[in-house]
Parts: sequence; C-alpha cells; structure tokens
Amino acid sequence: MFHWGAEDHGIPLDGVHKVEAANPDIPSFIYEGAGHGFSCSRRGSYHKEAAGTAMGRTLEFLSENIG
Repeated sequence: MFHWGAEDHGIPLDGVHKVEAANPDIPSFIYEGAGHGFSCSRRGSYHKEAAGTAMGRTLEFLSENIG
C-alpha cells in the first residue's frame, strides 16, 4: 500500500505515477495538500486530515488481508 503527499518535493508526482504503473495491483493513494512525512505529528509537514485518512485505509487494508 502506498500513501503519497501530493506536495512532496522529494517524491514528485511523475515518480509516483511511475511506481503506480509498475505496481498496478498495490493500492495507492495521493493526498492533496500533504507533503513528505505527512503522517508524523512531530514534523512540520504533519497533515492531520491526510494522516487520519491514511491510517484508516491502512487499518482497513490490514483487517481485510491479515484479519
């Protein structure tokens, strides 16, 4: 599972799309307004809404695939 910040300058969207194309069976999500490390509350790039959505998606994925 991939979670990408649309504003991540270290991983530009063209790179994201290349990874997605090479891994079409892996869920991939892009979060508008979020940058690199958006889920870490100790960073200036923390994006609460994106982090919450990403965590929810991750937990759902794990529940469905691991149990």
